[in-house]
Amino acid sequence: MTGGLEALAAALIAAPAARVAGLTLGAAICTAAVATVVRHKDHGRVAPGAVPTIPSALDLTLLVG
Repeated sequence: MTGGLEALAAALIAAPAARVAGLTLGAAICTAAVATVVRHKDHGRVAPGAVPTIPSALDLTLLVG
């Protein structure tokens, strides 16, 4: 399921007309992954999960901006 959503996000990002939707989906996937790690109290894995989340959110902010 997650892999399919990630592939969809990548396809949407590749299409200029759907780039914002793809970045939004990608940011949501990353945020959900970080939230899951925090919920399960596996704090040692939060930083690696946050690495793709921050640039994705920044790119989305600059693109919509």
